[in-house]
Amino acid sequence: MSSNHTPALSDGILGMDGFSKSDDICCLAANSTGKFLNKGICDGSIIYINRTSSYSENNLNVFVMPDGGYLLSDKDEPDGFYFGKAIMTVNLL
Repeated sequence: MSSNHTPALSDGILGMDGFSKSDDICCLAANSTGKFLNKGICDGSIIYINRTSSYSENNLNVFVMPDGGYLLSDKDEPDGFYFGKAIMTVNLL
């Protein structure tokens, strides 16, 4: 995915080449939990999320939790509302 859709900066906005403007792709910044360091996601990583992808067990999915926060998980989160699937991460550090 990342070779076809490289991170791009345009007019001060971080995005990804190869996609037209839509609400299907969005980004979130990872916090410092360190839960997915083995997958290359560290504090401050930018996580690209495809909102139209279906939930996929054992892949990185994003959920909106009851407190309004987002949670990245490779398992179903019964208390959360499925938001989308992580398709790429970029480490800025």
